[in-house]
Amino acid sequence: MFAGFSKGGPEWDVKHGDEMWPETGSRGHISQSLYRLTFRVPWYKTGKEIYAEWDAKYPGQKLTYDPGGVFQNLFVKYPGWRAREGYGQPALGIPGMDPCPPACPGQVSQGYSPK
Repeated sequence: MFAGFSKGGPEWDVKHGDEMWPETGSRGHISQSLYRLTFRVPWYKTGKEIYAEWDAKYPGQKLTYDPGGVFQNLFVKYPGWRAREGYGQPALGIPGMDPCPPACPGQVSQGYSPK
């Protein structure tokens, strides 16, 4: 959830995300999230630890991050909703699904079709 806050290091997120993919890809996002809320990964970091790392790396810079809430993330919204809708960041949309821009500035969006 909060453990892989990407402003603390995207390389770290990608490395651990790749390690988790075989497990994560075999479950739905809700069951995987509930499982990992109960059984933390060995590299789990608390919010306090993340803020301390941020303060050490970027002294004097404020870190603001709102993950959206557990209930919203697990039961109300879909994976990736914060980036798509622009919750706490610019809205990115999803190319092929959302009107352009913001999903794909300068391009006409095409609907998704499996190959």
